[in-house]
Amino acid sequence: MSKITKLLTLLAVIGVCISCAPGAGNNQEQNNQQMTKDTLDVAEVEATVESFRQALVAADEAALTNLTAKELTYGHSGGLIEDQATFINSMVSKKFVFTSLDFSDITIAVIGNTAVVRHSLFAHTADQGKDPGTVSLHVLLVWEKIDGQLKLIARQAVKVAQ
Repeated sequence: MSKITKLLTLLAVIGVCISCAPGAGNNQEQNNQQMTKDTLDVAEVEATVESFRQALVAADEAALTNLTAKELTYGHSGGLIEDQATFINSMVSKKFVFTSLDFSDITIAVIGNTAVVRHSLFAHTADQGKDPGTVSLHVLLVWEKIDGQLKLIARQAVKVAQ
């Protein structure tokens, strides 16, 4: 047997031993379980976006907390940027009130465990200290599947050009 053949045989044996070692397959199995748990499909994103829309109208603190990440950055069309706690407080305290809220022209792009959602928003509002009004926005939502659940990590809105 030539030296090259012996070397290749030795490397093959070492590779087999490493792959058969106790726990060697566990990382791959854990990775596969994580990928399955964090895999997204468009229907799941659509359902979550609708749950978020309903939670906004209801000013449902528990649902808003459950649907958003602690690291949330929530951008309003007027330039105000809120974190998760401030955003939820603004909704629950009635600083911002949606009496009706419609999302339309929804597009969803799934990239790994992240979903980028764009939509148009039309709402009737009754914000604290303001007369009732309407708002038309274009909105960008970024969702990430964390520990098996979609969480809103970023939102930015801009006013629809008249």
